[in-house]
Amino acid sequence: MKRQYFGTDGVRGVANGSLLTPEFVLALGQAIANTLPSTENGFILIGRDSRVSGLMLESALVAGITSMGRKPVCLGIVPTPAVSYLTATTKADLGIMISASHNPVPDNGIKLFNKTGHKLADDLELKLEQELSNRLAGKTTSKRVTGTNIPLPESNKELVNLYIDYLINKLPVNLNGMNIVCDAAFGAAAPWVNTVFTKAGANLTTINGEALGSKINVNCGSTNIHQLQQKVLKNKADLGLAFDGDADRLIAVDNKGNKIDGDSILYTLATHLFKQNKLKESAIVGTVMSNMGLEKSLQEQGIALIRAKVGDRYVWQQMQSKNIILGGEQSGHIINSEWAITGDGMLNGLQLAAVIKQSGKTLAELTSGMQVYPQCLINVEVANKQQTMNNKKLLNNKAKAEQELQDKGRIVLRPSGTQQLIRVMVEAQSEELAVKTAKKIATVVEEVSK
Repeated sequence: MKRQYFGTDGVRGVANGSLLTPEFVLALGQAIANTLPSTENGFILIGRDSRVSGLMLESALVAGITSMGRKPVCLGIVPTPAVSYLTATTKADLGIMISASHNPVPDNGIKLFNKTGHKLADDLELKLEQELSNRLAGKTTSKRVTGTNIPLPESNKELVNLYIDYLINKLPVNLNGMNIVCDAAFGAAAPWVNTVFTKAGANLTTINGEALGSKINVNCGSTNIHQLQQKVLKNKADLGLAFDGDADRLIAVDNKGNKIDGDSILYTLATHLFKQNKLKESAIVGTVMSNMGLEKSLQEQGIALIRAKVGDRYVWQQMQSKNIILGGEQSGHIINSEWAITGDGMLNGLQLAAVIKQSGKTLAELTSGMQVYPQCLINVEVANKQQTMNNKKLLNNKAKAEQELQDKGRIVLRPSGTQQLIRVMVEAQSEELAVKTAKKIATVVEEVSK
């Protein structure tokens, strides 16, 4: 069955738009309750970020779940990794996060975690898709509960304290004396970041630190670090940390104000673990979008880079199959299986700060061995992603451009898992060549998609 609703990270779209309406989410809640495994006295955890549409969608989700006799427990505004962690530790049947991550204010989405805190397996997601499609088409035969069989939803905003304690307990050193600036992006990290980093001992300055859904990700956070760079330089801070709307991503800023993306964070963590003989298999997992410079820089240190499809679930799958403990994406999703089973912005920020403290070096020094190939990424809006990706003219032009690049670069064409976009990414030894090639391919994408 072809996926109709689920992308690389759950269901996502404009809240109250053509797809993500209360009616749709009600049906999704019913499909979840009817399809996914349950236990006696079990419950379903629900978290959300600060988006203005979050409560509306949460209400619809709760209505759908309770109408089928399942009990929801609402956590309020929490990071996505908190839902993952708490689902596993509280023995919930399922975890749900209402968030569109780094997407703009009008968007929202729904992510699902199984009882162990992992993203749903593809086959289970497809089964859920089928049930949801049947419900929306009025073909379902499952019955809703009535009377006292309708469970009362519960609100429990204290559970997140278990998650905060877990973050602090994972920290190998106290961060006393470190000056850190955090950008909470007006999102899910906002209510918790001060508590976490203060408990860790850091001297913390927070920007965009209100849980304000009307401003989530707007010119701030992991997708726009200009404010953070300025604040790090002004405060002469050791480190800047930028989270996205649901706090599962991390982009850093070093002591000189330079951007440290997910690739450079991976390099820093990998080389640190390798020197301590803690990097299993002497390898990490990246994605097809990981910079060639990361691969070559790691090779020089004796570390291999394994590439997975884009999406933290696919990074995790490769990590598990190859017994690798560290993996992540350029966008800032970083997973260390010794710490967590999903990307966690605050946890990785703490660990990055700990590496700086333990090494006695600045972040600029720790990342100095990471060579970065110039990379140009162009997003092209298209009507039909699959049709565009299979277009012969596009594929022929891509093959010709790859021949011209030879071993001096590479081209990655991929459909966005959450938006109607084709992403054109080109890496080359020179910025001029990368930009020129990317623009050439993007033009062809535009032509064939009309």
